[in-house]
Amino acid sequence: MGGDRAGEIRITRLLRNAKVTPQEMVLSSAARLGRRCEGRHVLAIQDTTVVKSEGGGGLYLHACLAVDADDGAILGLAHAQFLKREEGRKAQRRGLPTAAKESQRWLDGADHAARACTAARQMTIIADRESDIYAAFALRPAGAHMVVRAAQDRSLDDGGRLFAMADALPEGGRTRVVGQSEIDGIVVPPMKTFVESLSISSGAILIALLSVGVVWLLCTVLPVALRWLWVVIVPLIFAYSLYWLPVWLGSDSSEYSAWAVLFVGAWFLAGAIPSAVLVLILRKRSARKY
Repeated sequence: MGGDRAGEIRITRLLRNAKVTPQEMVLSSAARLGRRCEGRHVLAIQDTTVVKSEGGGGLYLHACLAVDADDGAILGLAHAQFLKREEGRKAQRRGLPTAAKESQRWLDGADHAARACTAARQMTIIADRESDIYAAFALRPAGAHMVVRAAQDRSLDDGGRLFAMADALPEGGRTRVVGQSEIDGIVVPPMKTFVESLSISSGAILIALLSVGVVWLLCTVLPVALRWLWVVIVPLIFAYSLYWLPVWLGSDSSEYSAWAVLFVGAWFLAGAIPSAVLVLILRKRSARKY
């Protein structure tokens, strides 16, 4: 980090100084950030990352980075804190106030970002699905906007539900993101790219076609008694395999775990229903022959 031996010694002495603490470094960074934010639309982007994993617990770092919304320039660190997670505390969280939970980190990050960027023209707080909690919205900094990945199926003013409303929206378009593997000259498997581009509806159509074709083939060459077994097994295998294929090809499993039940369940039904209809048709045809 120091560039040479002398630089490394200087950095080592700095970090070993008792007055140089993580809290002090974050505060100094936030103080300088205020000047850079003046007149800008600032995105305060929060997330938590693993520093050291220890089974069900470990050491985590929650950081809030300030970015210019117009040109994407990184303005600086607005807030950061280390979290020590202990295994077995998940069951206790419902009986604790927000201030005593790890969820408080989302409120702290937003608050520190707002205080550091008081000169900003506008602020938008961006956070992951763990921050989809009532307190984060109710106690958001004055004048700040929020963009949060939904985790809760919340009630809407018109009496509907959030997820149903989102499902009913037309697809607004798609953007292909070039991954690091492509930038480095490594070709991403075409199958992985194709599967990652599937929506819940296009995947359902694909599963339905594959399931009907395979079930028809199995019903024509294998015993009749197994027909209803194929109606269940074939769509389930296709739905499960298609959903998890990107993970098997190298994608991050955490991005897929949250939606597994929804996608696999919907795709399974999309394959099982037409397969069941096919079996009934084949059954009626067989009955006519006799």
